[in-house]
Amino acid sequence: MFVIRRLVFVANAASLALVMSSATTANAEEASAFLAETYRVISEIRQSGEYDAEVKRALIERALGKRLDLATMSRLALGKQEESFSRSELSEFIQEYSRFLSYTYLQEIAWSDPTEAPTIESAVVDPKTGWVRIGTKAKGRQSLATQRNLYRATSQFRAEYLLRERHGSWRIAKIRFNGVDLNSAFGAQFESLLRKSSPEELLARLRTLNTRRESENPLE
Repeated sequence: MFVIRRLVFVANAASLALVMSSATTANAEEASAFLAETYRVISEIRQSGEYDAEVKRALIERALGKRLDLATMSRLALGKQEESFSRSELSEFIQEYSRFLSYTYLQEIAWSDPTEAPTIESAVVDPKTGWVRIGTKAKGRQSLATQRNLYRATSQFRAEYLLRERHGSWRIAKIRFNGVDLNSAFGAQFESLLRKSSPEELLARLRTLNTRRESENPLE
């Protein structure tokens, strides 16, 4: 009897593992397809001859707004400091941080070559959360580094994304460019400021920075 029960347990465990493996594979494929489509949309906008730089910027920012999980990214950036924000302050932070992130994203992808689609190198699913971590590689724009008289390794442009599924749709919750996690990097700066000041001061600085960036366009 013990042997039979043991065999049944093993069989059930094997079936569960197979189901989880299938679900994991499906998540990786769906998230990869979502990111590939995101890259395609942005690449088409960047290469279009119909739009000037300002229109391209607006279109890409609109596309990003539909694909970024801005609430999650904002909370990850704030960490424990979120507790010091009122509901209205948090809502405004999400709005201003989303503008800040959009510009930063444009600034970073400007280093990649828009004529060649990035390659998805890896897609790893966290079995506990179902979140998918995807690593990509793209060709860099050496001419841009030369033009700006800056030293930067532009032969390869690497990006890593952490995606989560919510209500049947995939969203990007974390972005890492060439090894730098945007939420962590900005979060450290926010934490340092909030230790000395207030949420109102942080929001004022973000508003000022975003307003100044309105006149700058990384795609030009």
